[in-house]
Amino acid sequence: MENNQIYFAGEFGLFILGASHTTVKGNTIYQASQASSGTYAGIGVSSDYLYAIAGGNQIISNTSYGSTTQRCGLRIDSGVPRPSGTVVSGNHFGIGSGRDALENGGTGTALESNVLNYQNANPPKP
Repeated sequence: MENNQIYFAGEFGLFILGASHTTVKGNTIYQASQASSGTYAGIGVSSDYLYAIAGGNQIISNTSYGSTTQRCGLRIDSGVPRPSGTVVSGNHFGIGSGRDALENGGTGTALESNVLNYQNANPPKP
């Protein structure tokens, strides 16, 4: 999933559910979770119970922000089984309504050079 602009999504802006070795790169997500404020992250990573375990995914050079509706910029789910080996590098995540920019519930997550307080002086308008 590369180079998308997603504004005012009902739930997640982008969601990896039970996929492995997926690259999410160069996307911009703003004010996700319109259907249920504070529930969904701009980008989400989760295993699909035991049927499909999320592993080895890459979240690279994305921008995800929106403090009034989306929960956080990126949420790696802590449910069993936890996503593993996610690489999170060069992203700009804004603090969400949950007061965190990044929620890391995964195992073996590599966090490299991310900005966790991103703000945009001129955000998109609905």
